[in-house]
Amino acid sequence: MVAVSPRSRSPSSPGGLLDLVTRLVGQQMSERLGQPVVIENKPGADGLLGIRYVKSQPADGYTVLASAGTIAIQPAVKQDPGYDLMKDFTGSAP
Repeated sequence: MVAVSPRSRSPSSPGGLLDLVTRLVGQQMSERLGQPVVIENKPGADGLLGIRYVKSQPADGYTVLASAGTIAIQPAVKQDPGYDLMKDFTGSAP
């Protein structure tokens, strides 16, 4: 059986504030889970590329999206952002 590492996706570029927070939370997750947490950035289209990517992944708990206000704002400013915040995602806090 292949072990699967949890993945945290950030819809922002590396080096920014959201990236820093994602990495700090990922480090805490790794310590609590006892296994590495892979941090991957998927920037572009005001965060939509990363958000849509996470939406397309299985809802198995191994892919986590780190997002700020962008995920809530996009549906208000885009006619079809490609996701429904209330149906496609489950919120959590560290």
